[in-house]
Amino acid sequence: MNPRWREALREAGRNLVSGTTHVWRWTLVLALILGGLAWLETSTIRTVVNNAADHVSRGGATWVLQATGGIWGTSCDQLAKADGVLASGALRVEDESLTAIVLPRGPVPVKSVTPGFLSLIGASDATGLVVSDLVANRLSMTTPAQLSTTTGVIEVTGHYPYPEDGRRPGLGFAALAPVPGDQAFDECWLTVWPSDDQITGLAYLALIGGGSSAASEAKLAQMNPRFSTSLDTTSQYESRLTRWSGVAAASAGILLGFAACWQRRLEVASSIHVGLPRSFLLIRLEAEAAVWALAAGLLAAPMIVVGSWSAASDLRAVQWAGARVLLAGVAGPLLGTLVAWTGIRQRQLFALFKTR
Repeated sequence: MNPRWREALREAGRNLVSGTTHVWRWTLVLALILGGLAWLETSTIRTVVNNAADHVSRGGATWVLQATGGIWGTSCDQLAKADGVLASGALRVEDESLTAIVLPRGPVPVKSVTPGFLSLIGASDATGLVVSDLVANRLSMTTPAQLSTTTGVIEVTGHYPYPEDGRRPGLGFAALAPVPGDQAFDECWLTVWPSDDQITGLAYLALIGGGSSAASEAKLAQMNPRFSTSLDTTSQYESRLTRWSGVAAASAGILLGFAACWQRRLEVASSIHVGLPRSFLLIRLEAEAAVWALAAGLLAAPMIVVGSWSAASDLRAVQWAGARVLLAGVAGPLLGTLVAWTGIRQRQLFALFKTR
């Protein structure tokens, strides 16, 4: 390292220790601003993310194509490979039911489903018969388990959630039995996210035989009609008020950096007058600004964790949004110091001395 640089950094260290730079004043002010802006940004994006997650998890993004005996299971499962389709699967209502010995008056309806349906419904295990949470609670059963029925012992491999929150009835108290998809089913379910009517229309490709006549008889409906048919989270994200948080953080950092340097313009002008190179002074001033700017960023960083604490998904993306605000705010003082330094001249010394 150039000796001049080393000496400039040493002097910056001495100024920080002696209090010449008022480091704690600028650190605390910047930390409060950055912490507030980072918290606002992360909490706002967290709300958008949680709204999307709630929309998907409660069936707002899941659509059901009804065509009794007109759905080809394999074709329905294959829809999950399309861009924008999170999961898909077919279901068929059966006449049979399970009657547990411990609950003889409460037969459990059985529905045949494709393997893809178990993934769509969020079953805890997709390898065999699964029951709804309500059935598991009624039977005081922890899966996997052996269920004694009136027709013999059946192995239950898992369970699935299906609360009464407005979603279509029929699966809240039921058992789902996975079967091969190369047969006819009654319904094709698919979860589409983000919302897209064209992608939702892919469900019609699962119809047996296809054609306009088959499509006209089929009915496509939202799994949970309590939700809007579409949720534009992209628009919510792009129109959020906190999208300017990074600009605000950078502006605050620039102003504080400028103020911290400008209040010492008499000292800087005096240093130039006695022969210190301007480059030497710039290195020293920037080093001092970097210390209190970084310290402010570290003090504000926990607010990112607070703001993103309950994010249902995309936690890293939410936290990175807050981190960008901090980075912009930390860089601001360096630019503000540079701007103030360029405005200080030796010829201002005597005028500054008179008005000190």
